[in-house]
Amino acid sequence: MRPQENGNRTDVRWIALTGGHGPGLLVTGEPLVEVNASHFTPEDLSSGVRHAYQLTPRDEVVLRIAHRQMGVGGDDSWGAHTHDEYKLFADRDYSYTYRLRPLADVSEAMRAARRPTALE
Repeated sequence: MRPQENGNRTDVRWIALTGGHGPGLLVTGEPLVEVNASHFTPEDLSSGVRHAYQLTPRDEVVLRIAHRQMGVGGDDSWGAHTHDEYKLFADRDYSYTYRLRPLADVSEAMRAARRPTALE
C-alpha cells in the first residue's frame, strides 16, 4: 500500500499529547475539532515513495488540528462524486476555535479540558 494520510479523528472534544513522564500539551476544541498526530508531515507522505518502509519517521510529533475535512469520494470507486453533505464549498466561510494549554500531568487532562481559560 502506498503511504498516505491516515488516522484523522473527528468530533474531538480534547486531546492530550504527552511525553513519557507526563507533561505535554492539551488541545481543546470549541465545540469540536478534527485531529491527526503522526511522525510524518503531509509532505513526507506525498513525496512519491511507494512503500511505508521507505519513509523515515521524524522524532517530533506532527499535530494537525482542523475544522473539518471534505469526503474523498462517493458510493463507489468508479468516479462517483462526494455527497453534498460531506463537501466543503469554496464559496462559504468556515471558522473554528481551539485552545492550546500546557499540561503538567496527563491524569489532569479531563479536568483541565473542562476548565475555562483565564479570559472567560
